[in-house]
Amino acid sequence: MKNKVNQAKERPIFLSTDEVKAILAGEKTQIRRRNNLIPSWDHYGTDIMDWGLSDIHKYRNCWQPNNTWTVEIQSAVDDTRAIFIRCPFGTEGDYLYVRETWRCYVETNAPHESRKLEVPFYVPDQNHAYNLEYKASCTKDGRWMSPVWMPKWASRLKLKVTGIDVVRVDRGVWDWVVDFEVVEGLK
Repeated sequence: MKNKVNQAKERPIFLSTDEVKAILAGEKTQIRRRNNLIPSWDHYGTDIMDWGLSDIHKYRNCWQPNNTWTVEIQSAVDDTRAIFIRCPFGTEGDYLYVRETWRCYVETNAPHESRKLEVPFYVPDQNHAYNLEYKASCTKDGRWMSPVWMPKWASRLKLKVTGIDVVRVDRGVWDWVVDFEVVEGLK
């Protein structure tokens, strides 16, 4: 039986057209996303007895996975609590496949008619798809499909996570910072 703890996982990540263009040009090696798992200062109110966020750091423990972070919340009275959060992007060594604005063509003709290709609302599988196009590298106009509907097989970029950190942006606002390298898919 294989050890599941050490196996790299693949997770989807949604990127805008501009972000994909920057990755393809080699200008982007880091992704920042808002960390909604950490409670904000305002979440607990402003009373002196209410909670405040005092520290956040990576939790290194043999009982917790590598992508677990602990958030220490300190109150005005001598009471400290810790909550554990996991990074939604995995841990170092995991892979992210990019979901971006895309389209493909499928046959929409009846069996006795000549071949007609159109952009559908739904693509059942890879066998029915012809001519995949991505908005970041295509200049033609037309109907595009949302990244939400992009299946894994249609993704052209695969990123390997090389580092994860949590940085404070503002009072009560924290971001995930994910460093990556492109593994495959520079088309």
